[in-house]
Amino acid sequence: MSTRDTPEARRKIVRLYLLLALPAFAFCYVLAAIQGANGRLSALLGTIALAGCLVCAAAYHLLGPSSKQLLYVAAGVLALVTFFVAR
Repeated sequence: MSTRDTPEARRKIVRLYLLLALPAFAFCYVLAAIQGANGRLSALLGTIALAGCLVCAAAYHLLGPSSKQLLYVAAGVLALVTFFVAR
């Protein structure tokens, strides 16, 4: 991959995030269910994985490689939401 931030490179990376969103939901949902989580928590974990992919796609589309700091904050927020909902 090129080290330059080009519109074509951004488009490819955003498309990859969008293509991985639904498999990430399904994988996290199934993995949580296999480990014994109830349906509500399995759906929550799957939804968080889906939201993570969509947030990454949007951030990279808007900010490019400089979106890394925003994604760290988003990961922290999602971890807090999971912690408080799963209590």
